[in-house]
Amino acid sequence: MLTPFAYQTKAADAIVASSKAVYNIFEPGLGKSCVALQVARAKRARRVMIVCPVSAIYAWKLEIQKFWPEHPPVTILNTVGDAQALARDGVFIVTYGLLSRSESLVDWVRQATPMDLSILDEAHALKNAAANRTRAVLAELRPNLGLAHPMSATPAPNHAGELWPILRALRPDLIVNGAGRPMKQNEFEERYCEVKQIRVAGGRMQRVIVGSRNVEELRSRLKGFFLRETKANVLKDLPPLDFVTLPVQVPDPAYFQTIGQLIESGEDDDDVLEHAKMVATSTRYRELGMAKAPMVAEYVRDMLDGGVRQVVVWAVHHDVIDYLHKHLLDYGIAIIDGRTPQANRPRWIEKFVQGEARVFLGQIQAGGTAITLSGGKLPCRDAIFAETSFSPSDNYQAACRIHRIGQRDAVLARFASAAETYDDRIQEILARKSRDFTELFEGAI
Repeated sequence: MLTPFAYQTKAADAIVASSKAVYNIFEPGLGKSCVALQVARAKRARRVMIVCPVSAIYAWKLEIQKFWPEHPPVTILNTVGDAQALARDGVFIVTYGLLSRSESLVDWVRQATPMDLSILDEAHALKNAAANRTRAVLAELRPNLGLAHPMSATPAPNHAGELWPILRALRPDLIVNGAGRPMKQNEFEERYCEVKQIRVAGGRMQRVIVGSRNVEELRSRLKGFFLRETKANVLKDLPPLDFVTLPVQVPDPAYFQTIGQLIESGEDDDDVLEHAKMVATSTRYRELGMAKAPMVAEYVRDMLDGGVRQVVVWAVHHDVIDYLHKHLLDYGIAIIDGRTPQANRPRWIEKFVQGEARVFLGQIQAGGTAITLSGGKLPCRDAIFAETSFSPSDNYQAACRIHRIGQRDAVLARFASAAETYDDRIQEILARKSRDFTELFEGAI
């Protein structure tokens, strides 16, 4: 068994001492899973459910082996048939996606003996109260969760309103209104969110939450709910992480200004990002990624030929990933995207960490959380975003795959920006927000 750091043990002790749910919002790379498993050991839990993204399944199996050697049998719940294992004690790993799709599986869990502990990994996945996954976990399964332990480095990726589902389900005592009852969703949003009406296609007005307000008051309410630790506090030798834009030339920049006209109509940065999200699924947006791909590939080749040991490259679209894979293949590539079988992912990670591959090529949504790409023979310090997510927290999480325990150098994340297009403004906003979006939580402890 690996020995936890002192700050991890201290955090686990605080959770064990509390009779109510505590939300672990440690920065990425500081060992939230280690803390959760210490809690399970200290409580001598025999029935534990781990709810996580699909990309984290095998990472959890490895963490259990490292930090809980005497653990009960581990079962990955992939089908309703696997759920028969719920009749016995054990550690049950299930994905948010499966719970959102399978009513039968939800029924199996609901009818089983309640859990001693339920670990909600990347709990920001439950930020949308109307989503199937949120209803399944926080409503239908809530009576069977036992002590619920949410954890995420980015608990509210976009605004404070995304905290309401977790608070309402796990700590309603923290959001009591003037009448002595837990706030309804609209009450919470009106109090702690900046709401705007923006015009969308067809001239229709749409209510959009663009930020948070009354932050100090909310912090005061939530004192003791968040368990926060930062790299700066506990890893004095861990270097900083910075985000910058990398201008790249694309053919025919004017071609992309048909989207840019809508983007530029935004009154402020939040408006710009909201407009950008609305067109993110358009063919033109995918084409922009493909237009940037040749220059990104050339930039990465120049870095590697110039002496840089390893580079992590992030993208969104499969077409972009396929192009980069083809043009960087000679350097040795480890790749994880939505098409990568779960069983193959640990091998790709090991290949990169051990220095067998000089390039890690990842899809932000599929590989941007729950994996570690640092600490190997060739510790990587460079991340290139050929494409970015419109959620700053997604980009931050992806960059933190190499800004973790074992990293010895400063990490620089570069956001490729199509010069002389609307992309310049988008990437500048995202780079800045990726540096400072955690402001809401820095005062949580």
